[in-house]
Amino acid sequence: MSDNTEIIKKRYDRAARYYDVLEGFMEKRWIASWRKELFSHVKGFKILEVGVGTGKNIPYYPEGCD
Repeated sequence: MSDNTEIIKKRYDRAARYYDVLEGFMEKRWIASWRKELFSHVKGFKILEVGVGTGKNIPYYPEGCD
């Protein structure tokens, strides 16, 4: 890895510990209800979610999906 890549990776790793705590208020206040509404429209048994995050969408996946 290049030096810049390694520096950025270390910054993200350091921030990841605090990510959920820092956005916890917004998650409880607005985003959780939005996720619930959004995932109520998901159909099918296979879900491919592409992105970076901490897995907050997973509890909203339809029951029995992969």
